[in-house]
Amino acid sequence: MGHLLASLLACSLAAACSAPIGHQWDQDSYTAFESQPLPDFEDGSVTLDDVTVEHMRSTRPHDSGGRLRVEFDLVNAGSYRNGFQWRLRWLAADGTELDGPDHWRPITLENKETRAMRATSPTPEAAGWEIALRNGK
Repeated sequence: MGHLLASLLACSLAAACSAPIGHQWDQDSYTAFESQPLPDFEDGSVTLDDVTVEHMRSTRPHDSGGRLRVEFDLVNAGSYRNGFQWRLRWLAADGTELDGPDHWRPITLENKETRAMRATSPTPEAAGWEIALRNGK
């Protein structure tokens, strides 16, 4: 009986230690700088399941105080509702990350929905950005 209990305890501990903790994320990202030409992304360069980033563009509008503005479309090509998260990180010309909001934003797109997105850098020093999509599993 003692050996049986020890075996069961060992199996339980082994299963608990091998179980995943928290979420596992599927993620895709793309880094760009305003000095580089941007692809249109219609080839699905940034893709998560059936969601893609398309028509990315950047400007420095006069009304933004010299801050970089990035606009893009999030497109759900699937035939079902798709919930995921997106994030935009701002980068200096040398590639270092700038201080600013760096959090994942939840969003849900209906089937075949396209949503235009816009983000403005926190400072005029931003010269690039990283767009990322992720989905919890």
